[in-house]
Amino acid sequence: MDETYSYKEVYFDQYCETCKHKDTYEGDMPCNECLNNGAALYSHKPVCWEEKE
Repeated sequence: MDETYSYKEVYFDQYCETCKHKDTYEGDMPCNECLNNGAALYSHKPVCWEEKE
């Protein structure tokens, strides 16, 4: 079975400004997790992105 995966570049410039973790130091979790994953399956959204309330 041939499975095709569609990885997309993460758009940090668009998502980080709207993330509830925006003020977290980039070396701390969850920002560190996002920055270590520059591509995501089927999405441009960072893996730990959560919308600000």
